[in-house]
Amino acid sequence: MSTTYPEVSGYFPVKNDASKDTGYFMPYDQTVVHRYRKKQQMHFELKDKDDNIYVSRFTNKGKVAFSFAQATAGKITLVASCKGQQQVLKEYTNAPKRVTDEFMYSFPKAWLGEQVTFYVEDANHQRSNKEVRTIKQEHGPQMSLPEQINFKTLNIPAETTTVSLPKEEFLKIADQSKVDQRYWTVKLCEQRPLTSKENWVLSQRLRFGEVSINNVSQIVYQGKGNVSLDLSKYLQIELNPLDRVGDYHGELRWTLEDAPE
Repeated sequence: MSTTYPEVSGYFPVKNDASKDTGYFMPYDQTVVHRYRKKQQMHFELKDKDDNIYVSRFTNKGKVAFSFAQATAGKITLVASCKGQQQVLKEYTNAPKRVTDEFMYSFPKAWLGEQVTFYVEDANHQRSNKEVRTIKQEHGPQMSLPEQINFKTLNIPAETTTVSLPKEEFLKIADQSKVDQRYWTVKLCEQRPLTSKENWVLSQRLRFGEVSINNVSQIVYQGKGNVSLDLSKYLQIELNPLDRVGDYHGELRWTLEDAPE
């Protein structure tokens, strides 16, 4: 009967389903009744006050922690909206007046790096205030190493000897993960053995702790979070009396592995 409802402060119109509306036109004046329902106050709040919601680098799952309050108990839907796309995150068929909750949610890949609007909506499509957060995929652990590891000048011994790195050199792992707080693994292999200008080779002479380094990538350390390792306490070279005098250089390949459990 009417597509325009007069605005009434503090109330919202209750509209019939147009497909089910039937009636008769009579040859005299008739009254059209508009029905309204009083608006209820709804308040919504995300618990994380950071501008970002960080999600797993493996699953895109992130924690949504929130609370909301409504004037009367009833159906409530938690909604997220991004770039015109809406998704229902959770539904409450008969939510109490106050709710505090949290859960893990796998966000669409297209939402990564985008601003997402969160709010709750009741059965009458009344919406609460809105909260906006950027969905960010957190970085994994990062490894840093010295550009060169130098054992400096060593004397050929009278018997087989193991010598440690002569000064402090640090391998550092920076891991700021919040969602995926997992163990990471450092692997090490001999990319090119120690070789002199004369092509004399000292193969498999290096050790990392108890691990003898060869041309196969092996686990040398496992950890979690931020770690700083003084390589002078781990890295050693083996010398023996038959070694030839020379200036030796080689290459090591370090690998940091970070995988889902």
